[in-house]
Amino acid sequence: MDVYKPTVGELTNEEMLTALTLCIKRAQELAFADEIYALKNNLELPLKSNLRAFRPFLDEVGQLRVGGQILHASVDYSTKYPILLPADQLVTHRILWQHHTQNLHIKSERLLTDLRTHYWIISGRKEIKLVVNECWLCKRRSSKPIPPDMESLPVYRLIPYLQPFTFTGVDYFVRLIIRVGGRGRRHEKRWVCLFTCLTTKAVNLEVSEVLSFEEFLLCFARFVSLRGKLMLAYSENATNFVAGEQEIHQALTELIE
Repeated sequence: MDVYKPTVGELTNEEMLTALTLCIKRAQELAFADEIYALKNNLELPLKSNLRAFRPFLDEVGQLRVGGQILHASVDYSTKYPILLPADQLVTHRILWQHHTQNLHIKSERLLTDLRTHYWIISGRKEIKLVVNECWLCKRRSSKPIPPDMESLPVYRLIPYLQPFTFTGVDYFVRLIIRVGGRGRRHEKRWVCLFTCLTTKAVNLEVSEVLSFEEFLLCFARFVSLRGKLMLAYSENATNFVAGEQEIHQALTELIE
């Protein structure tokens, strides 16, 4: 004859609480057998027991609870006297996992605080970390990217006692909208040519009206006249930089010839 076994979804809340109580009592009997025997026979707890500091007692259903001095506090019974849960027990891990998932994967300290309104877990922080570390959602949320391996700095970044802007990097800002004064006020676009010393990180700014190579040559000429000659300049392969470099190289070639 087949025996009908109800599923978890078909159990009432009272039946689920009864089953949970039986599981907790069984876990406590396995972990705290000597303490439960002493309490049932009105004996003193063993001297080597880890529960002596908790002043435990057995409630009306036989669960081991934490004693305390907050009898007159305006909180519920479970908060006053939380249930003692042993470490390294399956029911303890199930309770931890249930509270962790139902509370949207909260952090370890918050989970420990919420659980202590009903349970007191021996070595609670250690057990919570074991459970939370197995959660892939939490691992994915708290994971950090691996930083790439950085190459050694180039020589021009490490030469001391050089005049600023001996080695220079050049680039442009994003465009800026400025208002030109006068009787007919209007808005115009401007760019800023940024010269950066690669050794000292000093900066020099030059205003550029357009992005043509002619305007870049004017900015470069103003920069050199103000900061002095430089040994090397680095830039990206923008069209104005490439055309300006070709124009300077051609002018130097003609000058030498």
